[in-house]
Amino acid sequence: PGGFFCPNCPSGYSGSNKTGSGLQDATANRQACTDIDECAINNGGCDYKTNCTNIMGSFSCSSCPIGYTGSGLTGCTLGNFCLLNLHNCHRQFGSCESIRPGQFKCKCISGYGGTGVFCALDSDQDGIPDNAIAGCTDR
Repeated sequence: PGGFFCPNCPSGYSGSNKTGSGLQDATANRQACTDIDECAINNGGCDYKTNCTNIMGSFSCSSCPIGYTGSGLTGCTLGNFCLLNLHNCHRQFGSCESIRPGQFKCKCISGYGGTGVFCALDSDQDGIPDNAIAGCTDR
């Protein structure tokens, strides 16, 4: 009569080891490994801005939302909206200046006036465009 030993279940599963002797004992005392739902506790350790998905024997974290850098597993932090191109500054005549992560301000480049979101030619460099910009009023 030979003996058998089944070690503990692999990582990501729960269940205990099994020992015994003989085929009949092994058949009657099968080891059962059950998937652990890592996401059920503390979002699986994923950043709270992301989703945890349980998969057999493991889990995965979704990507950080737009405007955040990092990963769902390591943590999401606000990014530089200018570098990430997540600003609304005028694409041709505006420039984006990062104030702090998640905050920026727009301004018009030299030779142009306006809000930075709306920019138009400003030949006298007074910050007010030569012609009115649709949707803007001078102040």
